[in-house]
Amino acid sequence: AVRSLTLELNLHGIRVCEVAPGAVDTGMYDTVEVDSMVRQISHEFNYHYPPGNFPTMPPHAVADAVLLCLKSDSHILSVNMVSEGQIPHQAT
Repeated sequence: AVRSLTLELNLHGIRVCEVAPGAVDTGMYDTVEVDSMVRQISHEFNYHYPPGNFPTMPPHAVADAVLLCLKSDSHILSVNMVSEGQIPHQAT
């Protein structure tokens, strides 16, 4: 949908960017139920996290990505973000 919108709005001089953050420290991952489900899903893909908080990124990291898109001289189509230590094959 973002790519289609980008193509349509580019004709009008409007740039579109998608910022897709992974787990962000907003409190959503703090509950036992959510933490348990995320760990269960991750386990099914052979990711095993140590006990404690699930790796999340700080909200300012998302804000930094949005500012990058707004201030850049280039048209950034997409930013995919993964917190350090969360999903190893995407974070390295």
